[in-house]
Amino acid sequence: MNPYHILGVVLAVATSMPPSASAQITPVDVVIGDSSTRCLGLEVSPDMKYMVWVQQTTGQAWVCGLNPDTGDLIPTHGRGMAIPNVQPSGNPQWGQDTNGCFIITLNRTTGALVRARPQSDATGTVTSLAISTLATPANASRQFPFAASLPARAESYVLYEQNDAVSGTPGIYWVNLGQPTVENRLTAPADGALPTTLQSLAVTIYRWFPGTTTCTYAYLRGASPLLQMCQFDVAQPAQPPIAISSDIVAHIDDFPTIVFGQRRLIGGINSTATGRYYRVSAGQQEIGILQITPPDSALANPQWATSFEPFVWNGRAYSAFQIIDGNSPLQPVAAEMWLTSLEDAVGTVDGSTLRRISGSDAQVVRRDPEYFLGTTKAWIFYYAKSTNEALYSIHRAESGLPNRQTATTLGLTAQGFHGNAMQLQLTGLPGQFGVLQKSDDLAAWADMNSFVFGSNAVAFSDTNANTSSSRFYRFRTP
Repeated sequence: MNPYHILGVVLAVATSMPPSASAQITPVDVVIGDSSTRCLGLEVSPDMKYMVWVQQTTGQAWVCGLNPDTGDLIPTHGRGMAIPNVQPSGNPQWGQDTNGCFIITLNRTTGALVRARPQSDATGTVTSLAISTLATPANASRQFPFAASLPARAESYVLYEQNDAVSGTPGIYWVNLGQPTVENRLTAPADGALPTTLQSLAVTIYRWFPGTTTCTYAYLRGASPLLQMCQFDVAQPAQPPIAISSDIVAHIDDFPTIVFGQRRLIGGINSTATGRYYRVSAGQQEIGILQITPPDSALANPQWATSFEPFVWNGRAYSAFQIIDGNSPLQPVAAEMWLTSLEDAVGTVDGSTLRRISGSDAQVVRRDPEYFLGTTKAWIFYYAKSTNEALYSIHRAESGLPNRQTATTLGLTAQGFHGNAMQLQLTGLPGQFGVLQKSDDLAAWADMNSFVFGSNAVAFSDTNANTSSSRFYRFRTP
């Protein structure tokens, strides 16, 4: 799962509709790596440059490059540079700050938070990996860390769960990586409570809205056994969490995202094979805008629509996800990978593309789709094995979406005033991120907005441009 990609841009404009993808395709699903690439958990970086994956047989986490033209690993076996001694329930996750992308994971022995920051050369080969153990007090019960994606901030934040070091009671915690020794504990809204065991907390799947300091997590509202959703802004810790779910269903593995500047949630409902896509307004309850039910699964008992991975491609939002055979999602049972369309850049909801992108063999265990947006194609990575095997391999599935309508150069153009606002247009490579800055004297620069390019040009209005006799702009990338 990859909770940290900003989808499209924070300030997106309406674009023309892309060509419609065919409703059905013959899945193209291949194993990549070699016979020793035995993977248990993989994640793609927000800038689409790297993959980190855990080698099942050694407990190492390998960081490798990704070829944007072919979808191959760099090197092809995926063993670039290693983070040693990774905890199995500390699957590495990506975060971002002004210094670029980094990995957060856990030490296998102590549970200490470990940060690793890769660098690569022009060929995409990882050339260095700076690994450090953070000063957050070690806790052997700690598991499932998730870092925030904040490319405009000097320091990011990390969520995780653990037993309290004194009382032993389980909880969800967060730290500011600029103050890593100070642990903070999340609470439920006033009308409910958090689950009371680490295993039950794990299904709340706390995550971040990309590019923000707001996290989401599930809680139990009143006497209801159904998991509901809330949000909390760690940059305003004095403010209580806000309940955001309103439908009477159990929210399963909800994934917060930002699509064309708008907050969305997507996840499974009631442990079924059906997912739901929600609109979330700031401080208000979510509104379901699309229901997603795979029509022709080959599984005997399809359930548990989970691991949604939303992304933007050619001006439209899509999501990969998985459905699992039977009622044991944590067991090695068969599963399928699916792709659905969600909405376009002007907010028109469209679920007309809904298709299986993996093979239909009901004897294959498949887990955790992860999208990769290449130069012209979109792929979905995941890991899989047959039900009678012990070890997993990395798979790459074709999305079947039309080739990218792509910008080829980084550009910043001033298009003149509209009223009192200067209109700017930015173009860049998909997945490229940075910060738009302004200056009145070419000496002092101030951040205006941060974003990651999607598939289209970005329009931005500087509504205060007329307050200065001169105004300069630049787009800064790490």
